[in-house]
Amino acid sequence: MSADFMRRAIALGLENVRTGRGGPFAALVVKDGCVVAEGANRVTTTNDPTAHAEVVARAPHAHAAASSRRVPGDFFALEAPGKEDPVLKATESSQSDA
Repeated sequence: MSADFMRRAIALGLENVRTGRGGPFAALVVKDGCVVAEGANRVTTTNDPTAHAEVVARAPHAHAAASSRRVPGDFFALEAPGKEDPVLKATESSQSDA
């Protein structure tokens, strides 16, 4: 099933580039086998250096999960090959610390 989620993340990243909204980066939050949130990079369109795909995807759940650091669900993210994204690493770290 994770291959399907990665294909969806790839499609979101490509759509983001085609529409001119941002770079080819996307993320999904999956809970119980269903996508509960998705997001794509919005750094350039919003002029917000923190609007990475993984942050955009988690935003709808941040308030609901305010009592804990972990957003419920599994996390799938598409990032540039060979580049380590510090925001993604921080997101992964907060997910595993819960």
